[in-house]
Amino acid sequence: MNKVRTLVLISLLVLFGLPASAIADGYASVSGGVAVSPSTVTIGQDFSISFTLKEVRGAAKIFDNVAVAILRSDNSKVFDFAMYSSVSIGANDTWNRTATNYLFATQPPGSYKVVIRGQYQGQWFDFDTTGSGVNPKTFTAVIVSSVPVATPPNGNF
Repeated sequence: MNKVRTLVLISLLVLFGLPASAIADGYASVSGGVAVSPSTVTIGQDFSISFTLKEVRGAAKIFDNVAVAILRSDNSKVFDFAMYSSVSIGANDTWNRTATNYLFATQPPGSYKVVIRGQYQGQWFDFDTTGSGVNPKTFTAVIVSSVPVATPPNGNF
């Protein structure tokens, strides 16, 4: 019966010039969390960020863009760690990604955040979470101290 009702509504919308997406539009959330590996990031060295988007309304969804944004602890944006264009997620489906990049050596050590963001019809938003999802995910970035230079014997340089 629900299929018949949906078909009737879609037919009426098309008849009156409204797009079918006006009644059935997918919705995706971060599912299962955002992972940063290694858990403590070394500035200037590669690290990975993994996440899953899950469609939760039972209708396909296409996003203009999905970005993995890195923010400082004050929520100011550092840069987009990864960017994906024309992201399509089927009804009740998932979209998994792992990106690898690094923080530039000009960034200070401290606390940073990873936020998974989407763009739909030109508007940017932060994905919400389902289940145990975490958005944003906080991580710590450190600088590895340089290897000490050995002192030459007898004070010779």
